[in-house]
Amino acid sequence: MAATAKAMLAKFGQPITLRRQATSGTAWDPTVTTTDQTIVGVVNQFADITRGASVIDGTLISKDDLEVSIDATVKPLPSDRLIFGGAEYAVKNISEVNPGGVAIMYKLQVRA
Repeated sequence: MAATAKAMLAKFGQPITLRRQATSGTAWDPTVTTTDQTIVGVVNQFADITRGASVIDGTLISKDDLEVSIDATVKPLPSDRLIFGGAEYAVKNISEVNPGGVAIMYKLQVRA
């Protein structure tokens, strides 16, 4: 299943930069390191998804939020940022798709 999900995302997806920051050092002298990794994902507007526009409530899901599906190669973190289409997006929500207890992909709600 994971291989099928990865193949479909590669076929229909686009390159996305996943930006992650890590903090090391002491609390009074922290060092922040930023790493970028290219992943592949499929980007959808919530209104385009079969659930319809009713999921956009303006609070949890804003009208400009996007849903990004990525394979399970990298486990996303709430502090990650995604860069695609000339814009940077904050990760607001992460859903793991894991039939049988094995992660095959992640669905992210992102906001500019």
